[in-house]
Amino acid sequence: MKKNLFLITASVFLLTASYAGQKTTIRIGYPSVGTLINGQVGLVLEKTDILDNNGLNGEVTAFQYGPQLQEALLSGKVDVIFTSETNVVKVLAKGYPGACIASLGSGGRLGLLVSSASKAGSILDLRGKTATTVFGSSVHTPIIRWAKEAGLSPGRDINIINMDGGESRLALMRGDIDALMTWDPYIEDMLRKGQAKLLKQAPMYLAVVISKEFMKKNPEAVIDFLVSIKEAAYYMILNKKEVNKWYGDLCRIDPGLIDEASKTNKIYGDAKTFKDIDISVSNELAQVMSQTSAFLFEEKLISAKLDSSSIVDTEIVKKADKKTLKQKYDPKEVKVKDSKNKPFSK
Repeated sequence: MKKNLFLITASVFLLTASYAGQKTTIRIGYPSVGTLINGQVGLVLEKTDILDNNGLNGEVTAFQYGPQLQEALLSGKVDVIFTSETNVVKVLAKGYPGACIASLGSGGRLGLLVSSASKAGSILDLRGKTATTVFGSSVHTPIIRWAKEAGLSPGRDINIINMDGGESRLALMRGDIDALMTWDPYIEDMLRKGQAKLLKQAPMYLAVVISKEFMKKNPEAVIDFLVSIKEAAYYMILNKKEVNKWYGDLCRIDPGLIDEASKTNKIYGDAKTFKDIDISVSNELAQVMSQTSAFLFEEKLISAKLDSSSIVDTEIVKKADKKTLKQKYDPKEVKVKDSKNKPFSK
């Protein structure tokens, strides 16, 4: 009897220990092309053991543009994405049960460019001309809004077409198009090279949107994920040269240019200590998302108008902030892997 009791007790202990050692899997998507800060932090999460150290089994995947990130989230291929405010609105307006739970601040500029040889001095000078953008992405909505504000009717007074970012830059250089919408660091790159002039610009706002189903099933894991974002952001600002090299290799941009264009981000440019890493959703961002929703609804680009209360969850990041105060984080102890096939090392 005692032997059987011992075996039962031992089995329960082993099962409990095994369960306690399990890590929650979280599938993360981040942008591989041009989206500053989101891209660098996504890469830190992919290439280091930060998620693992916070009890998470991270499956981190790079997607090229916002539409691909949207599709991955909508189809259930990922649980969370790093994206822009416009993509958050579009995803939630489609009825996706998710919430914006964090933000890394600004991702640089969105801008309307013409070639350096162009005589255009404003968007009004593009009447009868052709401009490109990436439909469904963060650079789609601004050009429609700017054209209408200038009194131009998209499709009638200005031809706006869908074209890949890299292809559109080449098309502008060849003279095949008259203007293009893009974002940093590509704006900064073309301006520095004297290839283009900037007609109009606006900040890009960064956002993290997650599945509500994942939040419900894994509330502690969501907190651990936000802690991981804060740790990854701090690792980035302490290792800018290394991280910008990773991102430069991924999106084929000079790391020095990435560094310069990233300085407008408050975390990247101003944070000095771990306590300075603020990933909360600001009132400004919440307002911008509400305004974006209203505009897209009026333009019949989405079927439901959203307000900030239905978009943002501000409570979880507060719990993550409290947790970071209770645990020690030393960026020097973070281990890096050289590729997906090599283990973490330092």
